[in-house]
Amino acid sequence: MSKTKTVLFITHGLPPESYGGVEVYINNLFNEFKKSDTFFPILLSRTNYNKFWTNLIWSDERDPQKFYTHTPHVDIFNLTNQESDDFFKEFLINTKPDIIHFEHYLHLSLSWFKIAKETLPNTKIVLTTHEYMGICPNSGQMIKTKWQNNTLCNKSSLKECSKCFPYIPKKIISDRRKNIKLYFSYIDLFTGPSNFIKSRYVDLGIKSNKFLVSENGQHIFEHKADSNNRQQSGQLKLIYIGQINYFKGLQILLEAMEVLTNYNISLDIYGKMQDDQEYNQNILEKIKQLDNVKFHGPYSQTELPNILSLYDCLVVPSIWWENSPLVIQEAFMAKIPVICSNIGGMAEKVTNQKNGLHFKAGDSKSLKQKILHIYNNPTLINLFKTKIPKVKSIYDNRIELESIYNQIA
Repeated sequence: MSKTKTVLFITHGLPPESYGGVEVYINNLFNEFKKSDTFFPILLSRTNYNKFWTNLIWSDERDPQKFYTHTPHVDIFNLTNQESDDFFKEFLINTKPDIIHFEHYLHLSLSWFKIAKETLPNTKIVLTTHEYMGICPNSGQMIKTKWQNNTLCNKSSLKECSKCFPYIPKKIISDRRKNIKLYFSYIDLFTGPSNFIKSRYVDLGIKSNKFLVSENGQHIFEHKADSNNRQQSGQLKLIYIGQINYFKGLQILLEAMEVLTNYNISLDIYGKMQDDQEYNQNILEKIKQLDNVKFHGPYSQTELPNILSLYDCLVVPSIWWENSPLVIQEAFMAKIPVICSNIGGMAEKVTNQKNGLHFKAGDSKSLKQKILHIYNNPTLINLFKTKIPKVKSIYDNRIELESIYNQIA
């Protein structure tokens, strides 16, 4: 059967330049769609390479279905780069997609939604919300700034945003909210991988029937036999895996480990540190002081099944809401229970006392208590393993999206 429709995926980055959860997911999804009988996929990604080609769009010499653009970092209060609009319009005229699926718009441009609809009025536009950028100007985290003690934000408003950014004129904040709602009006369908993120965007004004909750699919790896036998060794082996930055909360986990040095509990950390040098240095110094913690650095996806097979529990201590952390799905594929913060998408994906435990977000004492609860009740691990849900495959994700595209096209 010939491919009859073209779907254009748009994202803010890809491996090997960036290995964030969204970047890995969209790369897998694009490659999976190459197997489709009904949709021909093309992919446009922002890159930091070839900065002298700013705003231009060029093809990948190794893959004619993949395209790149370098756009400058946009103002978080504006989120538009209209200098790129003409290049994007020309790209759309040349490729003529039937579906445009935005997986991100950070450092691209909100104006692309309008350009797409005006250039190709019959083309349907889908936006997947992987974070809260459209709601929160604080990096889309929905965490209040230092002027409000870095606490969680429960609802965005002009009043609350102005408190977080007292040095920004209220008109700029107000215009941001108006522009986002204006550009979002060109979107035909919103999707997101958790009910929590849907509720946040419905609060912003998106109609509930225009927002579909759909979990991100994953490449399902083979579950390796457990290399660590908790009940025989008596040791509880914890793992933290993924990006390392302040919002991911590794500092909270290290605080908990600091008071667990007299127990047969260990923590291994895998991941790449981000650009905050002061934070990175503080984390490394803390690790050096703890005999029960070991830092392994970055890892490759191919190593993941073997790595995860060595541990009893994954800890996800994020202090922001998250959405649908990839590491939770990876742990579930490896049949590893999860201890996570009791907020947002994490609390939705991990069922407390069923396939893991929740602790009070940002509270190292609460986390310590949950770790000790599992340590003192070793049979819980095997019990939790029996309740781990099946992880959605990237193949199932493709089949689902094909059905969605056909319904709206």
